[in-house]
Amino acid sequence: SEINNVDLIQGKIYSQLGNTDSANYFLNKALVGFKKNEDTVKILSATHAVALNLDKSGEYNKAVKTYFEVIRLAEKINQPKYIAAAYSNIGILFKIQGNNTKAKEIYRKVLKIDSTLKDTLSMASDMTNLGTLFEEEKKYEKALYYYQKALVYSVKSNSLYGQALSYG
Repeated sequence: SEINNVDLIQGKIYSQLGNTDSANYFLNKALVGFKKNEDTVKILSATHAVALNLDKSGEYNKAVKTYFEVIRLAEKINQPKYIAAAYSNIGILFKIQGNNTKAKEIYRKVLKIDSTLKDTLSMASDMTNLGTLFEEEKKYEKALYYYQKALVYSVKSNSLYGQALSYG
């Protein structure tokens, strides 16, 4: 219903403003409404927004669990962009928590999805994320490899921001 859509939008805005408590209230209210109406796409969208808000509020373990719920829902209705986005955010959280091995595994999974989608902008981001991890591990040759690949995909997608990141 329209009220649920407004709640979802309000929740996203509160999250952007950093008011994660208000965001949580409106996002969960929207999610309950979408579930009641059995609106699978909206349930997916709201669940993803809840995960992002948990992430923003520093509740990383809950965020990871919710991102996996996003992946489960997205797989049911064949929404690979949501799957890639959720995995990418999980990779970031693993990196924040110092689990570079798991982060690399996740980023490679995201890269595979983005490659299948031929999403060159996301592929550039994936490559940059991998390059950053290898750079932190002082594996400079591997980091350089991924940064150079990121640059190629940034140019293909006309992303000046991505190109700037690749040049470091």
